[in-house]
Amino acid sequence: KYLTKKAGRNIHDSGTIEITTNSIEMNNMSHHPKNLVDYKSESYYSSGNDKDIFIRFDFKGNLVQLTDYSLKSWDNSPNGVHIRNWVIECSNDRVHWDEVDRRTDCQTLNNSNITATFNCGQKRNNFYRFVQLRQTGYSWYGYPRNNYYFYFYYIEFFGKLQESSNK
Repeated sequence: KYLTKKAGRNIHDSGTIEITTNSIEMNNMSHHPKNLVDYKSESYYSSGNDKDIFIRFDFKGNLVQLTDYSLKSWDNSPNGVHIRNWVIECSNDRVHWDEVDRRTDCQTLNNSNITATFNCGQKRNNFYRFVQLRQTGYSWYGYPRNNYYFYFYYIEFFGKLQESSNK
């Protein structure tokens, strides 16, 4: 939210950061992951039914050191399109990733409009340019059937920010 407030608008659209993914449901760009940093709107991100989905945040000239993060689930009943298995990873080169948190069969977000803050279980003292949320298994959608679809409203990262001196 700090960077959003500073930019005065969506930080992906302003070029402050770049948000990418390898899966958007039916390639519907109105559900692009840039919606995850629109904290005052009801826009959301929706994935396709793809294995190994990631959402990657490139902080460009800035570097981050994560301690916690928050997610808000989509407006859907239990066993709906809620994320269930994921990892938060950080990198400076998009090749080597350091895991900072992992959740397996996590039920915390398995309901409508749940906001939860998660502590990064593996503390890192490094600062990173890239942060990604990567799905590591099935979502709750249609449980016990196996699907990968997940939707959510926002993500917010907490920790320290090293801002570029030329911004």
